[in-house]
Amino acid sequence: MKRNIVDEIVKRPSPQGFYVIPVRREALTVLRELKGIDAVEEAGDTILVLIRSRSQARRLATLFHRKGLLVEG
Repeated sequence: MKRNIVDEIVKRPSPQGFYVIPVRREALTVLRELKGIDAVEEAGDTILVLIRSRSQARRLATLFHRKGLLVEG
């Protein structure tokens, strides 16, 4: 059975302790309104949102997935 993309994102943090959420560049408007984001890195057309909290990463990933802004694969 295929795992949900949100579950894959919050499965395990990076070696630096961040959960990495890849989103489309259009998500910058949403990100400017949010608080508590540890870091944002730009990588071409993709923005990498770095979050230390698993629950916050799950909420953000779900929000971006619902809005169609989450980069999959």
